[in-house]
Amino acid sequence: MGRPAALAGLAIVAALASMVLASSAAAEATTSTVTGTTTVGFSFPSPCSGEQIAVLEEFRFVAHFTQSAHGDTINLNHVTSAGATGTGLTSGDTYQVVNVFTFLDDLSGAPYAATLTLRQQFVGPGAGNNFVLFLTVHFTIDANGEGHADVQRVETECR
Repeated sequence: MGRPAALAGLAIVAALASMVLASSAAAEATTSTVTGTTTVGFSFPSPCSGEQIAVLEEFRFVAHFTQSAHGDTINLNHVTSAGATGTGLTSGDTYQVVNVFTFLDDLSGAPYAATLTLRQQFVGPGAGNNFVLFLTVHFTIDANGEGHADVQRVETECR
């Protein structure tokens, strides 16, 4: 796997981090829910066949924020991209992309740190065309509101 898949993961993290910052500013609310979508496109070589695959995913997210009487904020995110597809740029083969992840964050104060672990499954035609992407990104938001991300794991497994 390479840099394009890692950059796609960072785009997801950046979108979610912007939600966190925007919602943290609304400290008056006891409970709030944010929903939305963001589209991410990227391409990378299949680890099984070597063919370049172009992927366009629309991520749907639901983020629940709960603020305690002491001002501590807990955030629960659920993100899906069911129905996403990838296309082999040489063969034209279609890959179904399945992606669901949830993470829980304590946003009680800066600096803030979280780890996002993503398991993304690609189902292609025929034997030997299925694979799984594992991505782990650690990100922080410092006391100045600056976001930083560190890609810790990008691995694939042919199935």
